[in-house]
Amino acid sequence: MPFTLQLDRPPSKSDAARPSRRPAKTRDFSVRCLGILAGSERPSGYVVPLWMAFCETRLALEPFVANLRSGWIAKSGRFDYVFPKAAGFRWSIREIARDSDSNAAALAPAAIAIAYRPAFFDLEPRHEISDAAAASIIQFVLAPPSAWIEREALALATREPKLGTDPSTAKEAVRAAHFAAYLDRRTPLPLLADLRFHLALFRAARERRLIRECEFGPSDLWGQDLDVCGIADPLLVRATPDEIAQLITQVTESFAQQENLHGTSRRSRSRGLLPDPFATPTQHCFDFAVA
Repeated sequence: MPFTLQLDRPPSKSDAARPSRRPAKTRDFSVRCLGILAGSERPSGYVVPLWMAFCETRLALEPFVANLRSGWIAKSGRFDYVFPKAAGFRWSIREIARDSDSNAAALAPAAIAIAYRPAFFDLEPRHEISDAAAASIIQFVLAPPSAWIEREALALATREPKLGTDPSTAKEAVRAAHFAAYLDRRTPLPLLADLRFHLALFRAARERRLIRECEFGPSDLWGQDLDVCGIADPLLVRATPDEIAQLITQVTESFAQQENLHGTSRRSRSRGLLPDPFATPTQHCFDFAVA
């Protein structure tokens, strides 16, 4: 369930030089945290989130966010969170409508603030990581809305009965298409435009532990209250370019052999070497971090 975050001003150089100086007066800022997604990055013991959502009135959220962006620390009682400028956070604040039938309608409009790191979530990769060693790693987070998964899986059952009859397989195929869309933009190697190939690629990546699942406690990818925010089980993809190249090459060879042995004998509509491909789920935007 949502938990409370409070701000703590980091000590300044003047505070260290004159410890007896009377601290400046300030407001006690606090908001509710709706959900968080973080990785293993913990500089000086602080947690640097990958994605975080806050809820409060807009009047309370704006100064809270401004202080976070200037270097203040958000404390929850369990962890301390920081949002360094070098991490390249993107921020958004949106007002939400209150229930007109409830007593809350008379209160100030509520708002949700979201902070996320585009380098992990955006479909088009951005080279914001200055460390040469980190830049050689292909990594991104797949955290689509649960409603999108359900909708596309239902559409797949109608469009491709062979993949859509089993609900779990249909959802896995949708996630595989999502994975392939991100991967295609981060490797020079071509990916076959076939949903069956995407599914085989997705399963092979999980078997090789190139895809890590989200856990509850600190790990490579961990989160809290993400179901409340309507986010499907997040996945972290992290691999070297050589590991990705080996994955694509081997899965492509295996897929081509199976299709040439068991595929249809007629020429495909695209007049390619392989039989007719299974279409990928139709969608227009993968930038789910602020959806």
